[in-house]
Amino acid sequence: MGEYTNLTLLGVVLVVAYELLVAKTGIFRTASYWIAMAIIGFFQVLVDGWLTKQSSMIVQYNEETFSGLRVFFHTPIEDFGFGFAMVTLTMVVWDQLGARSAVGGGQVGADDDRTDVGPRGGADPASGQSD
Repeated sequence: MGEYTNLTLLGVVLVVAYELLVAKTGIFRTASYWIAMAIIGFFQVLVDGWLTKQSSMIVQYNEETFSGLRVFFHTPIEDFGFGFAMVTLTMVVWDQLGARSAVGGGQVGADDDRTDVGPRGGADPASGQSD
């Protein structure tokens, strides 16, 4: 196996382990994650297929760096593992940051129990009150 294959496998394993053992966002149990991955995969097939098609290859891979297994218009299979790891890590971190801010870390006015403060800390036009 070449280095692209090894690094792709390492990336997939590390991202899955990070989600299951550290982040624990539960993203793999959500339909929205798998729908997003299907949409991304569909467009990845089209774009990678166009970039790597044999008739007029735009991107060429060193045959020694990957497994040699090509799918969908001559695309190295490692591209899909790399894409999975990159997109999944981004979504997991996004979920982690969203959960952190929902707990109160960084929300404007989180310590303020007044309801008359608008989105920028000024008057709330709906209540007719001002600071």
